[in-house]
Amino acid sequence: GLAAVTSFLNYALTATRHLAVIVDDIHNGTPEGLWLLGNLRESIAARPILWMFTKGEDDRTPIPGPTGPVVKLTPLGEWEVALVLQDIFPDLKPFPEELWQVLARSSGGNPGTLHHLVGLLVDERVLVLGDDGVWRLDSDKLQGESLPLDREAVLQVRFEQLDSAQRETLYRAAISGKVFWDDLVMALGRSERAPTNQSGPAQIWPDDQEYLVEHSLLEDLERKGFISPMKTSSFPETTEYVFTSEGFRAHLEAAIPEEKAAAGHRFAARWIEMAAGSRRPEFAEMIATHWEIGSKGGEACAFFLEAADVARRRYLFDRSIEMYERALGHVQAHDAVTRMSLLHDLGSVHQMRGAIDEAMACFTEMLAIAWTYVSRGKAGAALSKIGRLYRTTGDYGAARAYLERALALFQQAGDRRGIASTLDDLGYVHFLQGHYDRAEKLYAEAVPLREEMGDQRGLALSWEHLGQVDRATGNLAQAEARFREVLSIRRSLGDEDGVCSVLNALGVLAHDRGALEAAVAIWREALDMAVHTGNFRMQEFLYNNLGEALVAAKRLQQAEGYFKHALELSMSLA
Repeated sequence: GLAAVTSFLNYALTATRHLAVIVDDIHNGTPEGLWLLGNLRESIAARPILWMFTKGEDDRTPIPGPTGPVVKLTPLGEWEVALVLQDIFPDLKPFPEELWQVLARSSGGNPGTLHHLVGLLVDERVLVLGDDGVWRLDSDKLQGESLPLDREAVLQVRFEQLDSAQRETLYRAAISGKVFWDDLVMALGRSERAPTNQSGPAQIWPDDQEYLVEHSLLEDLERKGFISPMKTSSFPETTEYVFTSEGFRAHLEAAIPEEKAAAGHRFAARWIEMAAGSRRPEFAEMIATHWEIGSKGGEACAFFLEAADVARRRYLFDRSIEMYERALGHVQAHDAVTRMSLLHDLGSVHQMRGAIDEAMACFTEMLAIAWTYVSRGKAGAALSKIGRLYRTTGDYGAARAYLERALALFQQAGDRRGIASTLDDLGYVHFLQGHYDRAEKLYAEAVPLREEMGDQRGLALSWEHLGQVDRATGNLAQAEARFREVLSIRRSLGDEDGVCSVLNALGVLAHDRGALEAAVAIWREALDMAVHTGNFRMQEFLYNNLGEALVAAKRLQQAEGYFKHALELSMSLA
C-alpha cells in the first residue's frame, strides 16, 4: 500500500545520506501502479530523493508525479569509447588509436555491444593478458571489417565460441524465463536423465559435486557478459540471475526443438510451484505462463485464475482482467463449470471498473451456458449480476425485473445462499428508491436464512443494510446498535474490508449528529485500514467523507487535499 511504501522510504532516508529510486521501463506500468507512484512522489515531495524513470525513446507514457528534466540517451561517440577502453585497459600505452576507432565503428556506440566486442577480442586473443599482468594488443589480428556489426551478431559469435556445457546451460536458462535460478537450471538438466546410480538411496545424491560444476559454468557465463546475478533471490538457498539481453534469450529459446522446449516449460512450472510453497499465489502468473507455453491448457487456466484472484484482492483490476481473460483462453471446451465461474469473476471485475458493457457481455454468456445445462443456480447468479448492473445505471425497473427472476430461479434450485443474497439486492433497489418499508422487509427476510446457514459474513451485510434503513428513517440509536453488532462480527471474522465499510457508516452517523471530530477520527481509522489492505474503492469514499467533514469544520486546506485524493482515485478506478 501507499502508506507502507511511504513509511519505508522515510525510514530509508534516516539511515542514509542519499536515496535514489529507479523505475525501469515505466511504459510497462499498470494504471494502478502509475497512480501509486504519482501519489507516492507527491506525498514525499519535500524529501531529498532522486527519482529516475526510463522508457522507450518514442513512448508517450507520462511520468507520474512532478515533472523533471528529461535526458535522451545517445550512442557513445568515438572519444567516449576511447575513454571507456582506457579505463578498462589503463596499461595499453601508448593507447592504440586503431583499437578504439574500430570498436567505436563496430559497436555503433552501444555500451552493451562494446562490452561484448571487447570480450570477443579477448577470446580471439587480439587482446592478451601477459604473465606480467599487462594487457597487449596484437595489431595483426585486429580486423575491423570482420567484426560483427550489431549486438545480436556479437552475442551469436560469442555463443558459438562457448563449449557444449556452457551452451546447454544457457539453453536451460532461456527456458526458465527472463529471470532464472541456479537450482532450476540444474533441475532441468537432471529432468533429462535418470539418477546416475540407483543402487541405493545413499548413492542417488551423495555430494554437491554437480552443483559446484553448474555454479562454475554460471560464473563463466557471468564473466563473459551473458547473464548477471541479482543481489537477492526470490527463493531461499538459490542464486537468481537475469539475461543481460532479453532479445538474445528469446533467440536461444527459439532454437530449442519444440517438444523439448514444451517439456522444459512444464518442468519449470512444477519446479517454481514446489519452490514457492505457501507463496505460490505470488508466482501463479509465472507458473501459468510456463504451462501456457508447455501446451497444457488445464494447468495454465488454473494458475492464471489464481493470479487473477491475487490481483483482484489487491485491487489491481486491469491486471486481474488480463489474467481472467488469459485463463478463459485455456478453458477446456467441455468445462462449462469453469467457464461460467471465470465469466462470473471477470464480469464482476469489469463491473467494479465501471465497464458496464463488458460486464454485461460476461454475465449474458454465463446465463446462456447455464440455460443450455438447465443450471438454475448459475442462471440465478448471472441474472442477479445483471440486475445489479441495471441498479448501478439507475434503471431500477429493469434491476427489479432481473433480480426477481433470479430470486425465482434460486428458489427453484433450493439455493438458500442465492435467495438471501438476492433478497438483500432487491431490498437495496427499494432503499435507493426511498421505499424504506419494503427494503426493511426484504432485508429482514434474508436474516433467518443467513442464520440457518451460519453465514456470519452474509448476516453482517444484512444487519448493515438494516442499519442504513434505520439511519434513513431517523432512528440513529438503532442504526448505531446494528452497526456496532456488525463491527463485532466482522472483526471476529478478520474481514478488514467489511470493517472499513461499517466504520464508514459509523462515521456518517457521527457526522449526522454534528460530532465532526468523532466522525473524522472514525473515518481516519477506516482510511488507515483501507490503505493497509489496498482497498482503493473504500479509500475514495473515505477521502471524500473526510473532505466534507473538514469543510464543515472550516479546515479548508486539509479538505482540499482529501478531495484531490478522492478525485484521483475515482478517475483511476473509472
